[in-house]
Amino acid sequence: MIADRWTFQIVEDFDAHYWTTFRDFDARARNELADGDRHVYEARMKQRERTREHPAHDAGPALAD
Repeated sequence: MIADRWTFQIVEDFDAHYWTTFRDFDARARNELADGDRHVYEARMKQRERTREHPAHDAGPALAD
C-alpha cells in the first residue's frame, strides 16, 4: 500500500497524527459548547419527535432487568 511501511505503522501514524488530534478537538468543542454532553442535537430531536403516551416512545432508554 505504501512503500516500505507495514500496515501497523500506517495505522499507528493515522492514530497519532489524525485520529487522536480529531478526538481531542471533538472533546474540547463538546466541553466548551455542550457541557460535555454528546449527541445534543439528536437527544433534542428525539424529545421533539417522539409520540407522547406511545408505549414504545419512552423519553429515555429502556432499563435492563
